[in-house]
Amino acid sequence: MAHLLNICDALEIKLPKKASTAYHHKIDELNLENTKRVIKRNEAEKETLPTFEEYIERVKQIYPENSLQMILIYLYSELTCRDDYGRLVIINDTKKAVGTKNYIFIGKRDVKIILNQFKTDKVYKKIQTKLSYELANKVKAYITANGMNVNDELFPHDNMSAIVCDINKKIGLEGGINTLRRIAIKTELTGDNTTADSQHELATKMGHSLHSQQTYYSNPIVL
Repeated sequence: MAHLLNICDALEIKLPKKASTAYHHKIDELNLENTKRVIKRNEAEKETLPTFEEYIERVKQIYPENSLQMILIYLYSELTCRDDYGRLVIINDTKKAVGTKNYIFIGKRDVKIILNQFKTDKVYKKIQTKLSYELANKVKAYITANGMNVNDELFPHDNMSAIVCDINKKIGLEGGINTLRRIAIKTELTGDNTTADSQHELATKMGHSLHSQQTYYSNPIVL
């Protein structure tokens, strides 16, 4: 319904005050119902949703260490983006990370994820994350084992949602990538070292606001 009001504004159509008030009232009503559903879900998940460390251990029981599934989950544990890992192009020069594609830079020492295109790229600048030394080595070993070269795609899939959903189903969790995002937020917000800065850093890496972070998982934000 909010889109209708946006269209009216764009076309400079002025609704009668009574109609405009009724639309805003309905939007508030729908937002309230959605908030109630989110809170109910979050309350239920406080006890059942694992931390990322626990999640990875459960996935390890099913998939080999150097499998596509494990490498994908390791990546999500360090950069919990949305469905942005499909068709990730391998490059050896960060200057090549241009345009609307997403990349994985493989250097002699560093490995970086560079996301140019993601859901909120009109609001947030390009996302760049340097992988940990341990994960960088896992990614390099995966590339070597699969005979990949520069300009190849790390994962030859348009979308990774179905793969994540399948992983979650096998370890007894519902949902897909949004579940991973809520796990990442739970891991941060319930950690011993969480601060306002660390929460803001996580929100920026995930390409959303601190308010959205609250929506995904309703623990108090430390300010």
